[in-house]
Amino acid sequence: MNKKIFFLLIPILLILIGYYCINKLVEGDFEFEKGLHYVNIENNKIYYLGYNLKWNGVINPTIEDIEIYKDKDNKQCSNGVDIFIDTKKALVSLAEDAYIVSEGNLVNLVAPQNYPLEDKKCKVVIKIDTKYKEELKEITRIHVTYNVLWEKRTQSFDIAFFKDE
Repeated sequence: MNKKIFFLLIPILLILIGYYCINKLVEGDFEFEKGLHYVNIENNKIYYLGYNLKWNGVINPTIEDIEIYKDKDNKQCSNGVDIFIDTKKALVSLAEDAYIVSEGNLVNLVAPQNYPLEDKKCKVVIKIDTKYKEELKEITRIHVTYNVLWEKRTQSFDIAFFKDE
């Protein structure tokens, strides 16, 4: 009788240990480093703003999408904003005319959809058009949707492009 209980407990114990190990592997979250990019932003210009996104988990995730939302109605913002990932992790902040000069040399912008994170960090680049300044002022959240070992997650971070006026 004791042998039967012993042989039943071993598989259960192995399953629990495996479940615990897999959960530890998928643990982790992102840190979003905000810069003070809004200090020198002028009206009616296009800017590329770079932000560091760092992963602190064991297994690197795949970023499925990055979206920007307005606070008051939680609607996704589309006017005046495009999001990229700089695969060279070089861009900090540039006006469009400076970006055009450096394109291909310093940065490599790709869409953030289904982007496998090969390192523990990446550079998120947000292209803003300040002719949509009023709509850009309403933006307060950035959502990063990602998966680790087939587990889909979303993280949100505060963001602002302009000082309160």
